[in-house]
Amino acid sequence: MADLHGENLILLNQPFSAQYFMRLLRARSAVPLVVARLRGLELQRSLVANGFGVALAHTLPPAETTYDGMPIIGLPLSDELIAQRVLTACHRHSETRPILKAVQAEMLAEFAAE
Repeated sequence: MADLHGENLILLNQPFSAQYFMRLLRARSAVPLVVARLRGLELQRSLVANGFGVALAHTLPPAETTYDGMPIIGLPLSDELIAQRVLTACHRHSETRPILKAVQAEMLAEFAAE
């Protein structure tokens, strides 16, 4: 994270996500230059692939190219990260649906390991 100090950062403008990443950066005394705040992940990826800056994301899409055909790579962070809470929600009449129980079980198994 400290390596991102002074870098152009393309931030996904989702409040909790942006706040989380900015806290991670501050914890490492990294102050990037936020050059864009976007609502779309694909636009963020395209700007990165076209050299406008770097980005931080919670997910790694399977495609190694952006919609405009530019190559992009995702690198895992090596820093120890601040834990982030995850919430699952469903309509009270849907809580017994098998698909929701399966998703909840998978999420608990994945996140409980960390």
